[in-house]
Amino acid sequence: MVGMERFPSVSGFGIDPDASTKRYDYSLSPDTPVYPNSNFYPEEQALEIDVHEGMEVGVVLSGAQERHFDDLVFRVAPGDVWMCTAWETHGWRTTEPGTRDMVLIFRPEFLGDETLCQLSWLSLFAAPPSQRPRVTTPEVRAAVLGLGREVLKEFEQRRRGWEAAMRLD
Repeated sequence: MVGMERFPSVSGFGIDPDASTKRYDYSLSPDTPVYPNSNFYPEEQALEIDVHEGMEVGVVLSGAQERHFDDLVFRVAPGDVWMCTAWETHGWRTTEPGTRDMVLIFRPEFLGDETLCQLSWLSLFAAPPSQRPRVTTPEVRAAVLGLGREVLKEFEQRRRGWEAAMRLD
């Protein structure tokens, strides 16, 4: 895949996944099936490693990052997405000042029976990181970036029913 490079694995950095940084202080439950988080990094940032309950999907809104998985690192820029499955050790390093991202961590039930062309959304998370969907055209990048900004807006406003609005976006 374009933009994918082989680097030392996350475990090759000598990081114990059981001792990974837990960035998210949240509890997912049937009443709280999604945890949204937007991060702004005014400066470049060193590699951080994470592992958590819940599926994760994120989009870069500005700047750039490297996303790290077992034996794979890829760069993400505005409109690029990444996906992590529950309890999957992953990391990131911000490579440009002014980077903003939008991240959703959610219980599988949050997506319910939603499909993408007869394919369950959850099956996309089951693929190895190198085979998960990536943005490949300028048109898709623009659409994903617009969607990411809409999700950020819903998150910031947190109007009644914002969780459902995020799911429908």
